[in-house]
Amino acid sequence: MEELSKEYKIIDILGVLEVPKSTFYRWKKKYINREPNKLEMLIINLCEETKYHYGHRKIKALLKQRNSIKVNRKTVQRIMQKLSIYVLL
Repeated sequence: MEELSKEYKIIDILGVLEVPKSTFYRWKKKYINREPNKLEMLIINLCEETKYHYGHRKIKALLKQRNSIKVNRKTVQRIMQKLSIYVLL
């Protein structure tokens, strides 16, 4: 889609594909914010910033508050487990 948008208007591309404009922008917003490496890096940075005192629930809240990223707490939990990030007591 990005390659085509360099040559054609987004509206024209969506017209040919018969996809509503609102659907396209909703999809774009949803999936651009979910880049795994970007999310992982944000989680790592927040954990380092909080000195590993916050668990997945508070990290999720910080993602929403500071970065306006809505993500399921289980997604944050899985990423933290995958990266071996644990809360220090």
